[in-house]
Amino acid sequence: MDSKSFQKPFFLGIGGSGMSSLAFLLLSKGFEVSGYDGKNSGIVGKLILNGANVFHKSDILEVENYSIAVYSSAIRLDNHPLVKKFKEKGIPLIHRSELLHKIMSEKKQISIAGSHGKTTTTAMTAFLLEKCGMSPSVMVGGEVAFLGGKGGVWGKGEWGVFESDESDGTFNNHYAEMRILTNVDEDHLDYYQTRENLLNAFVRYMEGASRRLILNLDDIGIRDSIKLIHDHSKILGFSKYKNPDEFTSGLSRNSEKSKDDLKNSDIAGAEKLLRFCTASIQIKLCITQYNPEFCIFIFKKRIFFFSKISRGTLLKKCFGGDPGLF
Repeated sequence: MDSKSFQKPFFLGIGGSGMSSLAFLLLSKGFEVSGYDGKNSGIVGKLILNGANVFHKSDILEVENYSIAVYSSAIRLDNHPLVKKFKEKGIPLIHRSELLHKIMSEKKQISIAGSHGKTTTTAMTAFLLEKCGMSPSVMVGGEVAFLGGKGGVWGKGEWGVFESDESDGTFNNHYAEMRILTNVDEDHLDYYQTRENLLNAFVRYMEGASRRLILNLDDIGIRDSIKLIHDHSKILGFSKYKNPDEFTSGLSRNSEKSKDDLKNSDIAGAEKLLRFCTASIQIKLCITQYNPEFCIFIFKKRIFFFSKISRGTLLKKCFGGDPGLF
């Protein structure tokens, strides 16, 4: 499939967080987006305002008007009312992850994955790139304030930043050269069945980075996964501790503490984020060209304040946020 075959996509369950974000991205790219959703939610209303055609009844659709049908892992293909219609007309069905990766292949890609915190980390990475004037393409599984409450946008720049979903294994369907991994917990075992299968999936994700892999060395799950990786040459680790465990020997890392010693997990999270975002993307211009005394980033209902302190380290104070997000 080339990009022309995506020009008129139809989304099955367009109001879902990942589906709506991809729909917003395609709308901003100029695609003619349509979809079906049984609920008339706020995000569906926002999609309509941005040009999407959304249907709430499946029996009135003429499916031959669309080039592809997009579905997520939440859609039951065996009993969805529209799937049979699309199959009868010979219209291809494509998983949203596959469509995302085909579209993002036009960009240099930065993928963010992890059991927790990937949505916030993706949004903040995109925010930094945007404030650097790099106009990134973005796909986040949530509503982002600086994107006007949308979760996706097609930018004019060369970089694409997107959140990768590990819940169904589809985070291994792409070829992002830059990858950030926040943590690995024993989550989604209903899909993976065993912890070994889960770790192996994350190992495949990590080994897929062709340029740089950024890892949180304080996370036990990531530590266990690293032991299964043979080539550490692309890894850049980060830690709030001056001397991480001996297993990290040979990894490139910035282990110097700030004068505040980073005992506060909020502070540590922000410092980590800015370190690995800057290093992984290799955009030092972000720190040199856009370094205000005070910058405010708003994601959903959380407000993050970044203020400059010694040696360029950034201190984060989070009001109403969860330290575990990072």
